[in-house]
Amino acid sequence: MVLITEEEDHSSIKNDSLIKKEKPSIKNILKNKSYILLFGGQISNMIAAMLGGMTFSYLIYATTGNAALMALMGILGSLPTIIVITFAGIIVDRIDQRKLIFITIVLRAVLFIGILIVFLFMDRLIQSYVIYEPFKNGIIFRITVVKYVHFIWPMYTLLFINNAVFSFYNLTVSTYSKYIVEKKDLLVANSFNSTITQIASVIGPILAGMIITVSYLYSFMASVFIMGIASLICLLLMKRGKAPPKRKMVERLSAKKEISRIYNDMKVGFNVIRSEPKIMYVLIVYMGFNFVTASVNGTFSVVLQGEMTMNATWYGAVIAVMSGFGIITSLVIMKLGKINRKLILVNLVIFLEVIGLFLFTFIRNPWIMLFIITVPFGIVNGGANIPSFTLRQEKIPHEKLGRATSFVFLFTSLMNLLGMIIVTSVANSVNPMYILLVGSCLCLLLSVTSFIIFMRRSDLRSTDYPEEKVETKQIEPIEELKAIIDQDLSDDLEITLTTKALASSVE
Repeated sequence: MVLITEEEDHSSIKNDSLIKKEKPSIKNILKNKSYILLFGGQISNMIAAMLGGMTFSYLIYATTGNAALMALMGILGSLPTIIVITFAGIIVDRIDQRKLIFITIVLRAVLFIGILIVFLFMDRLIQSYVIYEPFKNGIIFRITVVKYVHFIWPMYTLLFINNAVFSFYNLTVSTYSKYIVEKKDLLVANSFNSTITQIASVIGPILAGMIITVSYLYSFMASVFIMGIASLICLLLMKRGKAPPKRKMVERLSAKKEISRIYNDMKVGFNVIRSEPKIMYVLIVYMGFNFVTASVNGTFSVVLQGEMTMNATWYGAVIAVMSGFGIITSLVIMKLGKINRKLILVNLVIFLEVIGLFLFTFIRNPWIMLFIITVPFGIVNGGANIPSFTLRQEKIPHEKLGRATSFVFLFTSLMNLLGMIIVTSVANSVNPMYILLVGSCLCLLLSVTSFIIFMRRSDLRSTDYPEEKVETKQIEPIEELKAIIDQDLSDDLEITLTTKALASSVE
């Protein structure tokens, strides 16, 4: 009986090991109804965001020609994240994420409508008047003064709120996708998400480039319409998507105790990240990365529209080609299905950003910009977030993931904000080439430093799946035990046969 039980246990362990070693597959993702609904809402949302975002930035620079205002857009992309994300992780971990996704998408649709309304009243909001200045010899100069303040502040206020809601949306999607996707398929799912983002980055700018040449109004209207489609898809997700685990309702406390509880929740997020060396390493590296890339984020539109005088079609083509390389990168990672050492990809991303920054600093040829400089930037856009997102989802429990991710978003956004503030303060007085050169050198320093730390730390170089080695080591003794038992049985059988032969010869 004992021998039979051991053989049965051995086979079950062997089967379990085969199940755990089942390869990740995109088919598993495409069969997931909840994920498909999430994907549909996400790609619609991203196309609308890219279309509206490019129209917004192109309109502001074409209207004002002010480089500082373009850099200010980058600040308004990071500042809301810092303000909102502190509390967002706590809310995401407590409330049904499907409802939060739907609410944030609807709010974004409303804000897009607000931007459209402000644009319709642009001519009335922009004030202009003429000043005549008399000079010597009877010459009178006619000076036209234009004030954009009444047009800029409502547009930037809506942009600020929209970015805050978008930060909330991204955090919720990241947390919810961890629950509806199996662990073995997380890298494939994140690669698929990156592909979605890059596809939206192709479609959005191409649409914007074609529509802006006709009318800014049509471009804003198209973004509102697509955001409405995203809202309907997210409504279906809320009704039919897989419900996350129900959380225990937290009783209402006094304001002082509530603040204390929020502080404790933030500590939970920090402690979870600190307990995982690889996640902590990525956080520190990406903080530096977001700081140095502020140089290109703040000067990209200025270089393309100002120095290179690219029209909307050329501008859209550059963004589209860049996103095309990002799509290829995401698909390659998706095809791999599993990366045992994701920090190698993190270091590769930073090195490619160094190459892209140096090329972007000195080259102003539009064709080289279109087909050469877009390669490293596109690969970075396609592969930067996949390893970091996947590591967090694999290592952190679902009930703590929102708080941990909000902590990551908070500090990376702080560094990006600091970089954008510096770029904004010097944008109108310093040549963009010098800003990019400083950013390139800092990025090179970051790349060398992060690689040295990676090579010196064995816990960073180790595999991301140590449990698989443990399972293999556990199975090997069972194989040896089975071989010993089989050998003993065969020996016993030989002894029995020999004894019977001797007995018969004695008779």
